[in-house]
Amino acid sequence: MRTAAAFVLGVVVGAGALAVFSGQRGGAPSPPPSTIAPPPTTPPPTLPPAMCDGLVKLSLEGTTIVANPDNVCLAVGRPLTWEIVGKGDVDIDFELVGGNKGPFPRDTGSSHNPERGKYKTTVAGVPVKLKSTGAEDLPRRWKYTVKWTVLGKTIPDLDPVVCIRR
Repeated sequence: MRTAAAFVLGVVVGAGALAVFSGQRGGAPSPPPSTIAPPPTTPPPTLPPAMCDGLVKLSLEGTTIVANPDNVCLAVGRPLTWEIVGKGDVDIDFELVGGNKGPFPRDTGSSHNPERGKYKTTVAGVPVKLKSTGAEDLPRRWKYTVKWTVLGKTIPDLDPVVCIRR
């Protein structure tokens, strides 16, 4: 008799547990779907364009050209200055993209900017600064090469980048 009662009690407890875990009678009902609206999404704040000028320092470390930084980002209308430290002839030459050779118009008043996208100077131990005109509205990444010639020997090219953004 005890065995039969234990069996019946086990079935009842098991059925009750099943009902509780399946959300039926005896179990806690599921909460209704939320009626609270999600918080409104606000767009991220718009940052004003950077109003600073770019500066890239070019130097030689042994037989390696070093650009610091090698990537610079400028807002439309801002100029870039290359500060060149060392000795020799330095040529900076922008890539040609969509009919534009670099993002900077030619500075007709500078002998260091013989054509759009090309800058040349000779450094004799005293740092030289080459400054571009303000960047045109040509947002993208612009690669340029730096060639450095010392005593007739050309140091391998370096390919830094200027990023123009609105």
